[in-house]
Amino acid sequence: MKEKQVPLLSKHKMIRNVIDNAHAGINIFDRKGRRIFVNPYYYKLSGRKSGTRFPVTMQGATDKFLWVKVQETIKTGKVFEFYNRIYASKFRKAPIYNDVLIGPIKDKDGTITGAYAITEDVTARVKARKKALALTRTLEKKVKERTEKLNRANQKLKKTADEKTMLVSHVAHEIKTILTIIKGNIEIINGARKERNPLALESYQEIDREIIKLSKIVSDLVFVTKSEAYSNLFKIEQFDICEVIDDVIREHRVLNKDKNFKISLILKSPRPIKIYADQTKIQTLISNMIENAIKYGKENGKLQILVYRERNNIHLTFKDNGQGISPENLEYIFDPFFQARKTNNSKIIRGFGLGLAICKKIVTGHKGEIKVNSKLGKGTTFYITLPCKKSKN
Repeated sequence: MKEKQVPLLSKHKMIRNVIDNAHAGINIFDRKGRRIFVNPYYYKLSGRKSGTRFPVTMQGATDKFLWVKVQETIKTGKVFEFYNRIYASKFRKAPIYNDVLIGPIKDKDGTITGAYAITEDVTARVKARKKALALTRTLEKKVKERTEKLNRANQKLKKTADEKTMLVSHVAHEIKTILTIIKGNIEIINGARKERNPLALESYQEIDREIIKLSKIVSDLVFVTKSEAYSNLFKIEQFDICEVIDDVIREHRVLNKDKNFKISLILKSPRPIKIYADQTKIQTLISNMIENAIKYGKENGKLQILVYRERNNIHLTFKDNGQGISPENLEYIFDPFFQARKTNNSKIIRGFGLGLAICKKIVTGHKGEIKVNSKLGKGTTFYITLPCKKSKN
């Protein structure tokens, strides 16, 4: 079947319709590099108002570069392709990304009579690619963070397992020592019972002290291992915290009278200083802070306890002149069993390292805060803040 012929005029009209409706900016240049035609989409890309006069030569930093390539195409016939070029215009609110194709226009004889530049807006594609890359980087970062978090969790689990093993060893040794002392004193009592030996009374007293010591160790272990549940078992009541501090100071002065350790209380707010808290736990907190200062204090050492109320909080400051804490150990001092791991000083009575861990759990259980500042060889200061009003929870 013979193909139907399309009249020449109709061909020109069809080509013009294609150019006018093309979803790309089309620029035509004559032999001298002057722009002689633009299609409607050019105005959308450039940001110019449709139908306004278009510039004969390209303007702006980006267009200047392309204009040089147009001149080169007219001279050499070379085709240029550029991808993802940023196009900024004073007629646009924001720059866009373009793909540009520049090529020569030739007549039937192959003579170059001008050039064309076809520009496609690829902003959406570039932004989508950037977004995809950003999502990929974010995903990689999250995977890396989760992997590191998992590694830290595994290390922490291993550390916890090691600490539990160490704890069992220390507890067994400590309890064995206490029971040995109790057993020895019982043998003395049995041997001296008929003779009414004066050692009997002393042995009884020694047994009593060791039983109290053993009971405290067990109580501390229970508190640390069940701290989460303990916070719900606090018996909250109102009391004067100054009276509690006075009682604890008096008790420690009696117990440590041979050590010549001075404990002083400084009040910056008038008595009474009332607080809603668990009185027994607060008493344990203050006692542990004092014991810690005495344990690591110097000969003829001293501890100042500063107390004051500020708005809805009570501030307790424990400042001693003891041996201090090295900077590398400061972040670990509230960890359970830290002292058991770190203490190598034969002059210090080795313990489980539960004292400060218990202090922190008591403070946080009351929704308070505890901080520390220390200088090695000069002393340590603990700052405790406790809410003094009854919690609504």
